[in-house]
Amino acid sequence: MNHARLFSHASIVALAAASLSACAVGPDFVRPEAPVPQSFKEDQGWKPATPAQVNSENWWSIYNDPVLDNLEKQVAINNQNVAEAEAAYRAARAETGVQRGALFPDIGLTGSGRETGGGRNGSSSFVTGTSTTSTTGTSGTTGTGGTSTGTSLVSGSSGGTRRTYTATASGSWDIDIWGRVRREVETSSDTAAADAADLAAVRLLAQSEVAQDYFQLRAAEEQARLLDTALADFNASLTIAKNRLNAGIATQADVSTAQTEVDSAEAQRVGVQLTRDKLEHAIAVLVGKPPSELSIAAAQTMTMDVPVVPAGMPSTLLERRPDIAEAERRAASANAQIGVAEAAWFPDITLSGSYGFTGSKLASLFSAPNAAWTFGPSIAETIFNGGARIYQVREARANYDAQVAAYRQTVLTAFQQ
Repeated sequence: MNHARLFSHASIVALAAASLSACAVGPDFVRPEAPVPQSFKEDQGWKPATPAQVNSENWWSIYNDPVLDNLEKQVAINNQNVAEAEAAYRAARAETGVQRGALFPDIGLTGSGRETGGGRNGSSSFVTGTSTTSTTGTSGTTGTGGTSTGTSLVSGSSGGTRRTYTATASGSWDIDIWGRVRREVETSSDTAAADAADLAAVRLLAQSEVAQDYFQLRAAEEQARLLDTALADFNASLTIAKNRLNAGIATQADVSTAQTEVDSAEAQRVGVQLTRDKLEHAIAVLVGKPPSELSIAAAQTMTMDVPVVPAGMPSTLLERRPDIAEAERRAASANAQIGVAEAAWFPDITLSGSYGFTGSKLASLFSAPNAAWTFGPSIAETIFNGGARIYQVREARANYDAQVAAYRQTVLTAFQQ
């Protein structure tokens, strides 16, 4: 069989495999139904007086506070929980590429040189090197191929020895007829989407904690100012009580009462200052800094107006919640795993082949008489495994049911909140 016929057969088999691989076992994902109300029962007849537009990216801007704005911007850059979630998202995206690479053939190159013989001087040593090749599919995705090994003679001397040189290109393709690899790609893609939503949720949580701690810190400052005013009044009352005692028109009990009020106000003032310090330290950690490196200047007064939060409909609520998007993608990923489990019932079909040269002279190695090739399919199927596949499918379906329940619970919790 000549080379043209070889590649013709390979093309026919590849086209047939591609046509068969159009199907994929397992159910296609359909978003689970969840209880979604048409309106909020407490919102009947109510309308906000001055509706505001909330920017989902910079939602804290409605407070018009430059200090808060600066702190919030540092969260996405320096918060370590956000950095961890972002790294997990990048890893999930990379895993999708790894799974997609299995859709394409592995191609490798191998080269070797060998010397055999006998006698006292029949010895030699070789240096071996390796290289890696890759293939690109029609969709533009690159998969990693095999490795090639080249061996070169370093030293050796002998008479009556024989040298053999080989250079071979080989390839194998695990044809995804039943859709197992495509379901795994689907699983990885859905997991990456879920991790993206998780990243958004972690970022939103950190930003909301910064805002809450910041406003509590400002409230502590306002409380401290009130206690300072009260403490000044209590000290004035204590002075008056002492003067009245010296004048003989008051008792020691009156002085003790006034002193108790002063001591109580001073204790409250220390407690409020401690609360402010703790909140400042908490904000420092949220923006990714050691507490000693962040100092928030005290505000002179707290004149912030509470912004009006626009009332939202259930549909817009679902769109704004990253935790709902994450739960929905987790369910989709679990659904794809059902197809992966069901694909194990079908045999694995692999196409493999090689084309190379073998000769005793390196100069004439790549000549027609030295050429050799192999090509053919292989099939593998497990006949008995003690029912493991049955339980793998059941496990996948149970995991999907669990993710659907988690999705519906997330939706219910969102409406509750």
